[in-house]
Amino acid sequence: MKTALVIFHTGLLISLVLIFIPVRLLAAPSPIERDVEGNWFIHRAASFPSSGITLEIRRFALFPDDTNSVVPRLNKMSRAPGINGLFVVNSGQFGDATSEGKLYHVSPDGSSITELLDVSDVFTLKRDEYAFNQQGGLRSAAFHPQFSQMGTPGYGKLYTTQSVLRPANTTGLNYLGPMTSFGGSSDNTTPGNIVDGSVVEWTATFDDSGNISSIPTNSARELYRFHTPERQHPIKEAAFNPYAISGDPDYGLLYVLHPEGRNSYDVGGSAGTGQVGSDLLGKVVRINPLDPDGAGSATYSVPDSNPFVGADGQAPGGGNMLDEVFALGFRAPHTVSFSKAGDIFISDLGANSVEEINLVKSGGNYGWQPSEGTFSFAPGGGVTDLPAGIDPYTYPVAQYGHSGSGTHAIAGGYVIENGGPLDGQMLFGDFGSSSAPLMIVSLADMQAAITDGDNSLLAPASIQTVTLVFDHDGDPFTPSIPKTSMLDILNDEPTYDGSGRTDIRFGQGPRGKIYILNKRNGWVYTVSTSPPFGDLNGDGIINSDDWMQFQQGQGTDMTNLTPSQAYARGDMDRDFDNDVVDFRLFKEAYAKEQR
Repeated sequence: MKTALVIFHTGLLISLVLIFIPVRLLAAPSPIERDVEGNWFIHRAASFPSSGITLEIRRFALFPDDTNSVVPRLNKMSRAPGINGLFVVNSGQFGDATSEGKLYHVSPDGSSITELLDVSDVFTLKRDEYAFNQQGGLRSAAFHPQFSQMGTPGYGKLYTTQSVLRPANTTGLNYLGPMTSFGGSSDNTTPGNIVDGSVVEWTATFDDSGNISSIPTNSARELYRFHTPERQHPIKEAAFNPYAISGDPDYGLLYVLHPEGRNSYDVGGSAGTGQVGSDLLGKVVRINPLDPDGAGSATYSVPDSNPFVGADGQAPGGGNMLDEVFALGFRAPHTVSFSKAGDIFISDLGANSVEEINLVKSGGNYGWQPSEGTFSFAPGGGVTDLPAGIDPYTYPVAQYGHSGSGTHAIAGGYVIENGGPLDGQMLFGDFGSSSAPLMIVSLADMQAAITDGDNSLLAPASIQTVTLVFDHDGDPFTPSIPKTSMLDILNDEPTYDGSGRTDIRFGQGPRGKIYILNKRNGWVYTVSTSPPFGDLNGDGIINSDDWMQFQQGQGTDMTNLTPSQAYARGDMDRDFDNDVVDFRLFKEAYAKEQR
């Protein structure tokens, strides 16, 4: 186990040599609306309405550079049940087709970062060979809900997804779907250089205090792998439903997101459409990842509740659907979030014009191809109106537009349900556009959205923007700095790579607290307005530190403060004052936390 040195440099001048890459700054996302005749269109002259919510962004932890001083590409944050702190994935080096892929543990306060695993010690991790995108490497880590429960089958088990080099000898490897090319425009078939998607189980060891002591590389057990037409849009993240408890049908089941495996702005044939049953392209998989008999004779099991188990019917694009498939019809399902009510939200990257959030249900078909958002996909560029009437697809619960292929890409967020200032909202963003705002959409509105039936009645939820301020010094009693976008925050750091991109990702910690990761400057940030009600200092718990901050806020002048700044001073009821009503509300929140 290796411990990385973490340096916090607030107020220090640090000289770094940066390589600045000239880029075209990309326009902000656009709302999608209906015209007077009821046809969908991307309203490029319009902007999203403001929610009136101000998010305060604060530094949390700075991650060490990779080998050769490469800024880490932070791709995913996870939690391990029963373990303090957070876990962050570094997908691997930018600009190197063969890469490292590291998993770090981060202390609850962000002051200590420990490297637990480098997946490249076991597998040859590969990125695509498109210099700008650099997709692939280590993608995610998911911890079994029994991870910290000694004596259970899931004790110490975690799962990673990654793009790996195919070995010359594939004997014993469990492939789902074909092992050969699907005929993409840039076939992933070069002998000795073929890349597969892979799902691997690891078993952690623990010390006497119940903390992780190591993740031995010899514990690696591959569950399955699959092949893609090209190296673009490889395997994405894996996750367990964090709200499922023992006895629930969803408990201990692993969801894995599989894109279409190609840069499909113009797709010929059936490859990568998401509609073919005999492959994993454009699908969401659900399995029980534990070794069924403990003897290694099978690598995982398929729950009987999966929608296509035993089904003999043909998939829309041909072939019998694989039992592992939970839902289909995605282009590049990127991130997954769960609600306490059991909703599954998956953010799907668009091709020509539309970014999507889908409410995913068992057996659902989300339309890729032939649909892109509430439009019909037009190979070669653009979108057209949906056909009239009823079709077999389910459409997004929220969507936004962009101007041309590759311009934007949704950075999916999380549903927040913790009683705090952002309760009942999903916070998300866009990682391809330099000027994109952070956005929110109401959970209730997504649950009420009309996403199937008569196409003329489709009604996605509306999207709003939030205002950003940056807590540059970690002091809640000094003014935060207004910022126009996440890029405006990222590029202030001396570690920023000068790319003009954000490549942000979102994470969710205890009690719903939101974190923002990125691939461009090594920092993880917190959204200090996202913790539960009463957590004034944003550290995820309500304790005496919050009480001291509440006391400091009494009698302070809140004139011209933002709502989040006033809240940090104890303004619990949002009237820009810290008075007896706020004292009662804080006391109730504190008492609830101690129970």
